[in-house]
Amino acid sequence: MYRVLLGAILIFFMANSAFANVVAVIDKRTQTMTVSKDGEHLWTWKVSTGRPGYVTPNGTFHPTFLDQDHASSKYESAPMPWSVFFNGDVAIHGTVEVRRLGRAVSHGCVRLHPSNAEEFFQLVQDEGLRSVTIRVTTSRGAYDGMPPPPPRDYYRPAPRDYYRPAPRYPGSPWFAPRPRYPAVGWGWGF
Repeated sequence: MYRVLLGAILIFFMANSAFANVVAVIDKRTQTMTVSKDGEHLWTWKVSTGRPGYVTPNGTFHPTFLDQDHASSKYESAPMPWSVFFNGDVAIHGTVEVRRLGRAVSHGCVRLHPSNAEEFFQLVQDEGLRSVTIRVTTSRGAYDGMPPPPPRDYYRPAPRDYYRPAPRYPGSPWFAPRPRYPAVGWGWGF
């Protein structure tokens, strides 16, 4: 019995080592995605992660399912080609807004150029969901010794006098305003 159990464990570990190990590291600080297979660097691509208020979650994940021609169920059926879902409804997918890659502008997903998304989709499909690891991180370690980025003033409230009501223009001196309804006793038959 002991030999059978030892043989099963040995076969399990040998079978797992035969599969490729694909790691995709998404760096939210530099807005890049680096893909490696068995420790060998394959690609580094520009991405767009979640903008303020729509955060792409940090952590280590495995893909849950693939969809070649997905349409968003949350955001007005927005096209999400070559989707690799990894955290519930968060996915790595292609986008038509390729000019905005390299900036955090998405609703939480990781956007890629469509051709890059197709290559990543094919890699995940060929290697299998269980052998792919997706790591989303903010790599502060690579920025040690550099000055911090300048603060963003996007959400600073406007000064109080900015919201003054518009001035009221005086009515015409030649025409008196008409009442919205006739005066009592005038045309109503009372």
